[in-house]
Amino acid sequence: MKFFTTLLLLLGAQWSMAQTASINGQLKDADNGPVMFANVALYNAVDSNLIKVETSNEEGQFNMQALPSGRYFLVASYVGIPDLRKDDLTLTDGQRLELGPLAFEPAAVELEEVTVKASRAMVE
Repeated sequence: MKFFTTLLLLLGAQWSMAQTASINGQLKDADNGPVMFANVALYNAVDSNLIKVETSNEEGQFNMQALPSGRYFLVASYVGIPDLRKDDLTLTDGQRLELGPLAFEPAAVELEEVTVKASRAMVE
């Protein structure tokens, strides 16, 4: 009897693992360096409900597991950098979606040349 119970639990665990999907990717900055500890949020595309939030590791990689099938969009955010959005993500049961490197836009605009002019009132 213990054998059948163990077998049933193992098959149930394997079946439940096969019914979920995962998303992997890597966050990069404008200079192609890793973005460490950025927030990566997954939202339902139909009603914009938050599904899952993860953080990137030291190499900028993130991994979201145990996701139900459906249509989603992903938003990555980091302080001082404009948010990165990836739309039209469709997951099926058991799928492992590899997004690859995702690059943030540059945070600031650099000026080539600045001229400062000032005038003072004459004091008598």
